[in-house]
Amino acid sequence: MDASGDAYVAGQTGSTDFPVTPGAFQESNLAAASGFSTAFITKLNPTGTTLIYSTYLGGSGSDSTGDAANAIAVDSGGNAYVAGQTGSTDFPVTAGAYQTTNHSAISFTNAFVTKLNPAGTALIYSTYLGGSGGTTCSSATLYQKAGDEANGLAIDGAGDAYIAGATASTNFPVTSGAYQSTNLNQIICGGPGVGDNAFITELNSKGSSLVYSTYLGGSGINPGAPSPTGVLVYGPGDQATAVALDSSNNVYVAGLTSSADFPVTAGAFQTVEKAAMGDAFIAKLETAGTFTITGTAVTVEAGATEGNTSTVTVAPSGGFTGSVALTAGLTSSPSGAQDLPTLSFGSTSPVNITGSAAGTAVLTISTTAPVACSESYRERPGGLWYSLGAVLLAGLLLAGIMVTRRRTAFAIVVVLAVLTLVTAGFAGCAAGGSGSSPPPCTLTPGTTAGIYTITVTGASGSTTATGSVTLTVQ
Repeated sequence: MDASGDAYVAGQTGSTDFPVTPGAFQESNLAAASGFSTAFITKLNPTGTTLIYSTYLGGSGSDSTGDAANAIAVDSGGNAYVAGQTGSTDFPVTAGAYQTTNHSAISFTNAFVTKLNPAGTALIYSTYLGGSGGTTCSSATLYQKAGDEANGLAIDGAGDAYIAGATASTNFPVTSGAYQSTNLNQIICGGPGVGDNAFITELNSKGSSLVYSTYLGGSGINPGAPSPTGVLVYGPGDQATAVALDSSNNVYVAGLTSSADFPVTAGAFQTVEKAAMGDAFIAKLETAGTFTITGTAVTVEAGATEGNTSTVTVAPSGGFTGSVALTAGLTSSPSGAQDLPTLSFGSTSPVNITGSAAGTAVLTISTTAPVACSESYRERPGGLWYSLGAVLLAGLLLAGIMVTRRRTAFAIVVVLAVLTLVTAGFAGCAAGGSGSSPPPCTLTPGTTAGIYTITVTGASGSTTATGSVTLTVQ
């Protein structure tokens, strides 16, 4: 039901005269000729007296099954989302959809997810979702073929669709880092493949890619719960039948399990299976996701100190969104390294992740160029002037002795000698000052050549990740 009180109904019909509205997306049952059913979507006014729209949805069926809608949801814009299963190879899909072909073998089904516009006249997107199918056991020797089916559906505020159901495929599409990446149902009744495990999938708002997808289940049998006759009972496996979201987009899924080893958590309300044919289950999946960090390697030419940058990429997984603050530090360097590099993200951190696309930041790496001294002190020559002055004084005194007979002449000689000595001293100081070198320069070795490892750490709340950048200084 939408905010206006209009009701949305989805299901399956074998009728060729099911009520449809003029201009609806599909006005005929394409599976009727084969005797199979097709899905339908109908929108009723708030009083239930008028069809706003009503349409078939399906293909021509297969040799043993048709199409059925099992779940429906509506977003704030009035778009209807429908999920179910189809045996048709010509089920209507849209260009660019996540899966445009039915991967199941003959007599099996794939799940489907379809988004219909508010008028019921066109598909916004439509996709298959599934693998090649498998088997379910009804006894130790009896089995039946099974495929993939979607039973529950929820939509978040961004328009992503959350689908829950059952799959007997070993190759149902799952994402990297999923909680459970394999179908654990073990078939021992002689049938091909495996039996049912539940699945939970988040499809992006365009229906073009998976945000995440995981199996959820166990082996499909309960050896500890025999039937009253003492014969081991083979249940239907594990099937999710409903899904819901909370305000943080954590996923709640409910269904049926016949697996004694269905995954349960410590302290849960019921941690063992009690019924031979299976118990209900409810599970909560945290879908905050995580992210990975990688960085491009950097090589610094000898003496270069600018323009050294590494592009650091933050790639989300598991539906992660949020702001990632980045820091960087040296975690290894050459032995005895001097003038270590300095690191900064500047204004490029934090990195904001709002969808499935990766974000980037620029790590600036600053190194120090070497500086060598090219001048040294020169010896002050002032002492030479003092020596010359002394020799001149000695000569004058000697000349003065030769004329000592006259007191006046001697006095004149002494005065001239003193003046000569003082003049020589000042000249020596002046000459020594003008001939000296400036103070000695400071030797800078520069950033030591070699390989450095830079560890980049990203943090978003309690979610953290690290990556490394290799720096080579030549």
